Amino acid sequence: MQKKHIKSKKEISEPLKTIITLIICGIIGTVIAVVISLLFSYMLANSADIPDSYSYYLVISAVTGGLVCGFISAKILNLKGIIAGALSSVPYLLFMSIILLAFSDGKINIYSLALYSAIIIISTVGGILSANTKRKK
Repeated sequence: MQKKHIKSKKEISEPLKTIITLIICGIIGTVIAVVISLLFSYMLANSADIPDSYSYYLVISAVTGGLVCGFISAKILNLKGIIAGALSSVPYLLFMSIILLAFSDGKINIYSLALYSAIIIISTVGGILSANTKRKK
């Protein structure tokens, strides 16, 4: 008879630590994107004319949050940059889609799908940049 392999606390806590770290990185990226969006909104409110390029500001803030999210997650998790960046984009996308759907008409269109694709790509790039900037020991 084979003995059952009983998982140790370390084997159980490692995936949980990874999931919690990814969620925290998603929250950090979302907070950064919201702060940048608020700064852009303040600039637009104080300008005399409102430009038609306000959607570009949304893209800039969302992509910046995704880059930071991927960068931080790869630093903390010590995974390959492409894996950490892609995994960290999942909770970030969930948080951002909740925010975007709350302030839109509740529909996902081609614009939001393009934005989500850009976030996944940039978050992966952030993870790769983080993996390549690690200090040599």
